[in-house]
Amino acid sequence: MLRIELLNQKGEKVVYEQGFISSRKVREALALQDEMDKNENLSEAERLDKMVMFVADVFSDEKVTMDSIYDGIDARKLMRTIEGIMDIVMGNEEEGLKEVALKAQE
Repeated sequence: MLRIELLNQKGEKVVYEQGFISSRKVREALALQDEMDKNENLSEAERLDKMVMFVADVFSDEKVTMDSIYDGIDARKLMRTIEGIMDIVMGNEEEGLKEVALKAQE
């Protein structure tokens, strides 16, 4: 089960879960990784936007968006959260779970 914790507009923690992750998401993650590796013209902000949008698209709940992720995750936990979810989607569940566990300890 994939999980993401976001603060809503009221400052309340909301947990979103995704049980089924389509295999198509693995392909999309590989394509994203290739695009970022090959395109040196992408700024760091554009790279981050693409990663956050990918993570938002993994969740079927329409409340998980690029904006809700940017606004609902503490800046100090953003990269760890995004990379952890991407690791899990890519099948590196052990690394992904480590990232998520470390984030939860902060």
